[in-house]
Amino acid sequence: ALRSSGLSLSKIKAIAVTIGPGESQFVDYGFQYAKNFGIKNNIPVYPVNNHEAHLFTARMSQNLTEKNHELKYPFVSVIASN
Repeated sequence: ALRSSGLSLSKIKAIAVTIGPGESQFVDYGFQYAKNFGIKNNIPVYPVNNHEAHLFTARMSQNLTEKNHELKYPFVSVIASN
């Protein structure tokens, strides 16, 4: 993924990794991989809740130049999960 992004490792300032909820074996594997990658490359690793991350991607992906459509706090969201 890093190679295909066109970025170099020196451009990565932090790593966010899901710690749950989810299938524990996959969540654990991803967390361990991210943690080891961060330690090896001296990059801080921040654990995040998967559901909360989905909520906040709405703020990250919006066009902030459109002030009429800016997502402001507090906001309501629905997460459907199996």
